[in-house]
Amino acid sequence: MTEKTLFVPLLEKCLPWRVKDELYRLAQRGIISGESVNEIRLRAWRPASITCGGKNTVLGIKITAAELSECVTKLCHGSVYAHSDTIRAGYIQPGEGIRVGVCGTLAADGRAVREITSINIRIPHIIRGVCEQLMGICCGSERVKSTLIYSPPGVGKTTALREIASRLGGPLSRRVALIDTRGELYISEMFSETICDVLTGYSRAAGIEIATRTLSPEVIICDELGDSEEALQILSCAGAGVPIIASAHASNLHELLARPNIRMLHDNRIFEGYAGLSREYVNGSLSTCFSCDYTPHCEALEGE
Repeated sequence: MTEKTLFVPLLEKCLPWRVKDELYRLAQRGIISGESVNEIRLRAWRPASITCGGKNTVLGIKITAAELSECVTKLCHGSVYAHSDTIRAGYIQPGEGIRVGVCGTLAADGRAVREITSINIRIPHIIRGVCEQLMGICCGSERVKSTLIYSPPGVGKTTALREIASRLGGPLSRRVALIDTRGELYISEMFSETICDVLTGYSRAAGIEIATRTLSPEVIICDELGDSEEALQILSCAGAGVPIIASAHASNLHELLARPNIRMLHDNRIFEGYAGLSREYVNGSLSTCFSCDYTPHCEALEGE
């Protein structure tokens, strides 16, 4: 396994050397590849593990608290304090589409995490050409359709949104406002030749408001809708005539529309339809191609 195929350069610099050595060893034996690893989980004094294609593999390594602390510092580019707000919210934004979930002990005053005990590094992969059906639904005509994409966690909503944004802002030359709240949508390699405008680190509600007011977008793209402030801002955005393509967690359409804030958007006819993503297992791993079950707004509540 060469450095070129082991994830992204940032992780080469940040991972504890014992973890990297074990990953190289597994790759040399053909058990994993850089493209197959979706998550790396590091725990102080407990087994490290990786997730490949939806399956967990426990590594024969228990890193120390000092090794974990050093890894966190590197992921924060040398300043844990500068990332204290997001750490308190449960994540770190290293950049390049990587998201790091954080577990630890919250201080009694609730203002800081005083001890980080484990992290989950979610690794983005550049996968092109997997969203043809979804592109046809959202962007198959001159007019972009407002669409809400849903699936359970881990299926690939972020991957799908990333490709839609890069294609709309690239070959299709649309003015895309990408609201990248947790720094996991934008990957420089995918967006270097696009006309996308990227708002990183803003709340979704603030990002949508700023994009609508100042960027004159032809479409807004964001992920993981959920709270009431976001829903209200989307209502305002819709009043300005800007289509939105977004995602939300749900196993099926009825579960999606049972969420109060999503239902409010539905009742106000914000989305023209709902696209349920799925992927099949092929030889024990998730396929790189998405299937899409699309339901127009007018059919969404049939049978209720």
